[in-house]
Amino acid sequence: MPTRTAFAWKTTLTTRRATARDWRFGIRLNWDVGPKTSVQLTGQYDSSDDGTQQWLGRVDVGYNITNTLLLHLVYQYQQSDSDFFGLNYRENLMFLSLTKYFE
Repeated sequence: MPTRTAFAWKTTLTTRRATARDWRFGIRLNWDVGPKTSVQLTGQYDSSDDGTQQWLGRVDVGYNITNTLLLHLVYQYQQSDSDFFGLNYRENLMFLSLTKYFE
């Protein structure tokens, strides 16, 4: 079972036109799968009146090697489909970090 959950839904009136609406839907699930390991799953969808739709999926894994040493792995996939040429893309991101905290 997830330990924490977040849910968001947003409608905004923008300055482009009086009737313009942007939609955003997102969910984030967090699990503490062990005493030193946590996993976070994120999904997000954005849509706007200019025809742009964006999707994002992300997985974060954190592992506490010691009390002051943290290993963090992130994988993210992002996709944007738009009527505008420069806003169409698909992107993969992988990130690995090792952080040392000093007391």
